Amino acid sequence: MEFPDEGKLVDESSLVPPDLSCIHSLYPVGYDFYFPRTDSTWRMGQIQTEKVRNHEQMEGDIEEATGVCVATLVDVPSPSMKAIIKIKLQSVASHRTASRASRILRLTPWDEPEFEGVSMEANREINNLNTLTGRGTQCTPELIDYVLGKQDPHGYVPGGYVVIILMEKVPGRNLANFHTFPLEKRDRVRIAFAKALMEFRGYGFDHYGPGRRNLIWDDESQKCFIVDLEDVRYCGIESPSFYPWEDFSMWRLHSRELRNIHDHENDDPMIPNDPHEAALKDEETLYRRLGWKKEVHGKDA
Repeated sequence: MEFPDEGKLVDESSLVPPDLSCIHSLYPVGYDFYFPRTDSTWRMGQIQTEKVRNHEQMEGDIEEATGVCVATLVDVPSPSMKAIIKIKLQSVASHRTASRASRILRLTPWDEPEFEGVSMEANREINNLNTLTGRGTQCTPELIDYVLGKQDPHGYVPGGYVVIILMEKVPGRNLANFHTFPLEKRDRVRIAFAKALMEFRGYGFDHYGPGRRNLIWDDESQKCFIVDLEDVRYCGIESPSFYPWEDFSMWRLHSRELRNIHDHENDDPMIPNDPHEAALKDEETLYRRLGWKKEVHGKDA
């Protein structure tokens, strides 16, 4: 399954059917989660996207199911009080292809009842969101709260971990429809993306899961947001930087169609030809190098 689309309300036909959702088999639509740090209760909507990944950990391999949905604040019901809930839980197989009995036979060393840990990916996402929120970033969702718990006896792994992350629902939609944008709009998205990535790296972070699916574009604000921070690492070098050829290619923004990072036969005109070009370090240099003029394009992307 494709993942993730945080911040994006999708058409109902695109949602994960509850009877096929690993997450909804434990937490149905309408389930209320209480977050003690913020003393707030949020009601989950239908899972938008879901995946199961295998993680290699020091404690042994582990499978983790992750689902994303839009949640509504229960304490003060309002259409505008929306957030994103990301649920991560210890799993052992896709329940669509394996019986519960066969899943139990595949338990990992993590399944000891007294074990208290969660996956490195879950820890990393919480820490990344918390750090970037504390730094006041404008290019990623803010962390609102999180809860760590254990699955009940009816869970996929009884006693296995559950992580509930509550984060800001940034405005806009992901770039799955980037290929439908006219050239001028694609260029505005690229400029907004470049600015977001420069800010992101300015805080010392880099994303190891690049792709259109992990970018949210907001038409109204002309801003781009970077999401899905479980594959983000702190690199220790807090320096704004953007490598036009490499970064546009890695994030699949070098052409209208979704192409391989090495396929540059039909690149859009904004994409430079030199894969070894030095990093751009500030917005003015970025505009100049990519031929972007704020006064010509109105809203600065």
